[in-house]
Amino acid sequence: MRKSRHPNPPGSGSELRICSATSNGRILTHDLLRARERWADQMTGIRRDAAAHRVLDLALSQPALTAEIVANHLEVSLETAYTSLITLVDREVLQPARSQKRNQVWLAGDVLSALDSFAERMSRRR
Repeated sequence: MRKSRHPNPPGSGSELRICSATSNGRILTHDLLRARERWADQMTGIRRDAAAHRVLDLALSQPALTAEIVANHLEVSLETAYTSLITLVDREVLQPARSQKRNQVWLAGDVLSALDSFAERMSRRR
C-alpha cells in the first residue's frame, strides 16, 4: 500500500487551518468592502472627480497615509493631497495620527480595525 504524498491529507489539522484561514480572509474582505461603502456614503456633496475619492481606494491598501504618499500615488500636487486628506478627516474617514502638524500621518481607522480583528481571529485559531 502506497503512502499518500499529499502534504495535507484530508482530515489533517493543516486542512482545517487552511479552511479557517480562507474563512478569515473572506471576513476581512467583507469588512473592508463595508468600510469602503460607508466611506462612499460619507462623500456625498464631494465632486466625483475630486482626488479625495481616489484616496479612499488608496487607504484600503495603505491605511497610514502622508501627503507625500498621496501626492505620489495619485500624481497630484502636495496642496491637492493635503486638501484631500483634510476633506477625508472632515468626513470622518481618516483621523490624524497625532496633533503635530509637521510630518503628519493620517490613519484609516476602519481598515486598521479590520486588520486588527483579522489578526486576532488568526491568533485564536492557532
